Formats: sequence, C-alpha cells, structure tokens
Amino acid sequence: MVLRTNVFGYDKKRLLALKTLGYNVGATLPGVVSLDGRRFDYHLLYKDLSSRYKSGVRRSYAKPGMYKAVEVEKAKTPKLKVRGYKYDDRPILDKFVTHQNVIRGLSTEG
Repeated sequence: MVLRTNVFGYDKKRLLALKTLGYNVGATLPGVVSLDGRRFDYHLLYKDLSSRYKSGVRRSYAKPGMYKAVEVEKAKTPKLKVRGYKYDDRPILDKFVTHQNVIRGLSTEG
C-alpha cells in the first residue's frame, strides 16, 4: 500500500514535514511551478505502508530496481512559453499524477 501526494517547491515547510513523516520524493518536475515570477519544482511524494498493512496483491511490474531514473534534458527552443498554473491545467496534471508509469516509478523507490 502506497500513499501519494504532491508539493509545490515553494512550500518548503510542507515538503520538509512530509519527509519527516516518512514520505519520499518519487518524481520531480523541475521548474514547472511559477509563483511571483520565480520558478519552482513540482514534487510527487509517496509513503510505503506495506510494513503496516499486508496485502495479498502482488504486481510484477513493481519490483524494486526494475525502472531506473532517467534524466531528461530541458527543451531548448524559442517556442517554449512559460506561464503560471491555470485551472484548465488540472486535468493534464491529474493524468500525469495517476499515469501508470508514474505510479510504477513511485512504487519502486525506497
């Protein structure tokens, strides 16, 4: 069993509090959050509760070390436009957070 949440990089106290509670950063989107003209990271955190709660469900795609972290180079194009978060962005962020590859990556971190 895994708990998931997200934190914007400007909320350093919340990020620290969640880490203190045993959450791990499973994925980070660097510089995608904007606040007052400054750029911050978007963190996806998880907490593994498998030691507290036993589940009979085992998934072969969630083995530790199966999916390696991949560095992605930032796009270098003049067509890139940076803007603040809009309410209309919510569906795509929800899709990103719940995408099966993101969940797989989050479940393998330890």
